[in-house]
Amino acid sequence: MTHAHLDAKHTSPAGPLPETLSREVSFDEAIALYYGEWVLMKITEFDEHHVPVKGFVIAHSPKRGDVSVALAAEPPRVEGSPYQPYYAFNAFPRVHIGETFDQAVERFAAQRAAVEQGRRGERQ
Repeated sequence: MTHAHLDAKHTSPAGPLPETLSREVSFDEAIALYYGEWVLMKITEFDEHHVPVKGFVIAHSPKRGDVSVALAAEPPRVEGSPYQPYYAFNAFPRVHIGETFDQAVERFAAQRAAVEQGRRGERQ
């Protein structure tokens, strides 16, 4: 089993964890950051159609099972705390309501370019 990349409250054998795992991100940003991987998010905001809008990335991995392990390690919800469900998904682009396919492709390409530019900046 490979280890999922976890947020700051978890340990990771890979060393320091990226800052993106400890801050709130949009759902689309999580998809751009971890394109093609399984992602576990704790959702903090939904839109009017109950589609996830933003949250905290808890784990990401190419393997679905790793995300399940990370979810099992999360503490149970405390009564009276805000409703912030966990959402596991395969990070592939989605078309938003009212958006054409071509607009979605253009938006996703811009998001991926921004992610890659940010990663290049982190390496320098």
